[in-house]
Parts: sequence; C-alpha cells; structure tokens
Amino acid sequence: MPLDRVLRQPFDVLIGHAVGRGGRSCFRRLGLLGCVALSIATVMLGTVDRAEAASILRGSDYLTTLPGTFFDFPGIGVVPLEGRPIGPGNTDTIVQRQANAILPTVGSSDTIPIEMVALSLHSVNPVNVTGSFFDVFVHLTPSTRSIGTMTIHHEFPDNGTAAPEGTFSSFFDIFFTVELTPVGPGVPTSFDLQSRLTGSGAWSHEPEDPNPILGQPPLLIISPPGSQADNLHRPLPPGFNDFFIAGFVDERHEAFAGLHRATQATVPGPTALTLIIAGSLLAVVVTRGSHSVPSRKGHGHDSQFAGSMRLVRTWFVGPDAGLSPDDQRM
Repeated sequence: MPLDRVLRQPFDVLIGHAVGRGGRSCFRRLGLLGCVALSIATVMLGTVDRAEAASILRGSDYLTTLPGTFFDFPGIGVVPLEGRPIGPGNTDTIVQRQANAILPTVGSSDTIPIEMVALSLHSVNPVNVTGSFFDVFVHLTPSTRSIGTMTIHHEFPDNGTAAPEGTFSSFFDIFFTVELTPVGPGVPTSFDLQSRLTGSGAWSHEPEDPNPILGQPPLLIISPPGSQADNLHRPLPPGFNDFFIAGFVDERHEAFAGLHRATQATVPGPTALTLIIAGSLLAVVVTRGSHSVPSRKGHGHDSQFAGSMRLVRTWFVGPDAGLSPDDQRM
C-alpha cells in the first residue's frame, strides 16, 4: 500500500497493518525491537501527516475559458470573449508555474514565478467597427514574455480529495495582440496591448473529476517530476504533491475593463484524455471508462492503465517544451 495512502488511514488501521494479515503477529516477523520501532514510526508518521502539508511541484496549468469573459477594447468597446481551443483537450490558456512552492506546514505560503505561455480567445459574435463587422481574435504577443508571480497559501490539511487545501493570488504583466478579421467587406487590422492581469482562487492537490462546472473529465498530463509540461507528477517525491485550480479563477485587467474567467481544462465527451511524457516522447492517450488518477506509486504508465488506453497521436517534444504550439488542434 503506498505510504501516502497509509498515512491517511486512522491510527488503528495502521496498527492493523503492523500486526499483519491473517492475524500473524509482527513479533513473529520482526521481533520485539522491530515491532516497537515500527509502532513508534507509525505514530510519528501519523503525527507528521496531521501537522505538515505537502509542497507543490512546478508544472503547467491547462485552462479553458468560461462564459463571462470580456474585454473593453479601445475604439471598439466591450466585447464578450470565449476560448478558441489550441489543445490538448479544450485548452485555450496555459500557465507555467516555474518553481516549486515550498509549503511545509499548514499556514505556510510561498511566492513563485509564473508565465502565461499560451492564450487563444475570440469574440462570441462579430463586432461592429465603423459600420463593418469583424471577428476579434486575441493571442499573446510572440516577441514579449507575459510573466508574473503566484503566491500560494496552504490553509487546510492535505485531504486526499479534490476539496481545496488553500488559496492563491497571482498577477501577470500580459502582452497580447488583437486581430480584427472582417466578416464581409473590410480591411484586416491588428494592434498590441499591455495590461496587468490579477487573479485569485482556490487550489487542491487533486483534480476535480468531473469538473463541477463543465461536467467533463479533467485533462491530465503525466510525467516524472522535473518536467515543466505536466500537471500530474508520478511518482511523487516525498513531501511534494500537485496543484489544480478548484472551481474557477477570475483574472481582472488593471489597465482596462476586462475579466478572464477560466477553469481547469477538460476533455469534452465521454472519454478522459491522458498525456504521458516519458523523456522526449509525448503520447496522447484516450482512456475509456474509468477516469481515475493513476496510482501515486506508478510512473504514469503502470499496469492500472493496461487494456484501457488507445494511442491516438504522438509528438516528439522536449520534456520542458510546455505543450504550447500556436495552432495545435486536437
């Protein structure tokens, strides 16, 4: 039984494990000193689990834009926006958390560097600009990085479920390009804007399955710890866990009237999409039936998935590539 799952069992169950299966005494297998040492270690480990919290590994957040998103464009006015998915899944926004957040105890917090590496939005409907109608497209300006920081607060004990373990606040200095594409007669045009985008929300170590807003299974990208591209690390190193937005996050522009509302990316339809990164190989996998997260003792491709996966597409990318090709489609 994986240690992190053992640590979440009540103390009497731990004693049961120490006694052994079928009622065999640990004295027979370990001797007096061994059994006493095991009992002491059990008590100490149980105490640590209640007193401490898991830190968060660096990784990427794959987000999809929700209704309610809008922006007040100069010379155009308020335009409702929606996501234009770039993949994987229904992802239209990708944020990299570029350092581990060290959160050793409940009540601790840490500030880490972040970067928005992908953004793909468009107007819900064509907009009227001086008598001509245009579709509005928004993406990051390629020549300038949109960087900022995220402060993560660990406010509740780790619980092993998708219930929040804390809150976060963040900001980006975002540089983005607005493209106006005529629906009929008209001349295409584009312009660049800059704004500080601030946001806040709740987080959990575990993904919500299904996503409570969209009712769809989560997009999970799995690789060993150290990859910037993943959001689900397996195996987890001691004292660390993952980061998922709980519910949704509201990001507001400071320089303009605008709101970007987003939630964790999902996989539309009855299948769950799991991406497995092994070295430089990225495999896209469709999982039918169960949407359960792979065992923490596994490496992203353990036997739990055997017989339930079908390879549908493969790319060769570097393990830190970030999975953000501009025109990638799933």
